[in-house]
Amino acid sequence: MKDKSNSPAAPAASAASPVLKVSKASQRKAQLHEDLIACATRRIAAHGAHGLRARDLASDAGCSVGAIYNVFEDLEALILHVSLQTLGAIDEVMAANARERAACSQEEILTGLAERYCDFVVQNTHSWRSLFEHALPEGVELPDWIIEKQISLLGHVRRPLAQLMPTASDEKINSTARLLFSAVHGVVNLAVDQRTVGLALDEVKRELRFLVQMFVAGVEKGRAE
Repeated sequence: MKDKSNSPAAPAASAASPVLKVSKASQRKAQLHEDLIACATRRIAAHGAHGLRARDLASDAGCSVGAIYNVFEDLEALILHVSLQTLGAIDEVMAANARERAACSQEEILTGLAERYCDFVVQNTHSWRSLFEHALPEGVELPDWIIEKQISLLGHVRRPLAQLMPTASDEKINSTARLLFSAVHGVVNLAVDQRTVGLALDEVKRELRFLVQMFVAGVEKGRAE
């Protein structure tokens, strides 16, 4: 088992958790915890994680710079909590697709996931870039609560694939889900990457539909062989 001593602590329990007695100081700290995440989320959404500054956050949250470090070990820990919020937002988008397309074919469900993911990235580019491109300092591992959320998100891709691959092992389904997500992720990146020629959004979605169609055809062909 890996040593997690350098991983940021898990998010604090939600306000709904049963608490018998909480001091006013603890309540203030919990409120500042939520306020700082909200402030950091807004700043990252507007400007990206690279420009996040403690002094700006302190001004936004109405606290001292030192108070930030009484709540979070460092800004990297705060950014990870924002990443968890972003993963949660993507999860909501994917869950909505599953509900709305429950009666559709597995290909249509997967196509909807790809298109909704594309829309999310276009509408939340800075937050998305922070999630996938912000590098942690050397020696700091991705915390388990982020990894668990990533696995949960992949489940939205895994479930329709499991229907298309009824005899495949869990390992095979998981690896196929990761492959499809990686392919969609790469195409979507073309819609927001200014360093390349880029593609118009309608064209990106057309390519995504084609990609999913060909991917599903390949899965079904492999099942028939």
